[in-house]
Amino acid sequence: MTYDPNDPRRPMPPRESDNMSAGAMAGIAFALLLFLGLMFWMFAGGDRQTASTDAPPATTGQRAPAPSPAPPPK
Repeated sequence: MTYDPNDPRRPMPPRESDNMSAGAMAGIAFALLLFLGLMFWMFAGGDRQTASTDAPPATTGQRAPAPSPAPPPK
């Protein structure tokens, strides 16, 4: 007896309700995870320094003394 794939008596494998195989769903899930990982890497990685490091640090309470008053007239 030979194998006939079009034999109507041959039992058909069960199909999902939306006609999408498990492999296709796994591929979509993998692609989504890959995309989200790439987005996380792009926006979370890298140097986030926004201030310039060339300026000296700010000091508190240190300033030049006030000028001395002019001598009174004689």
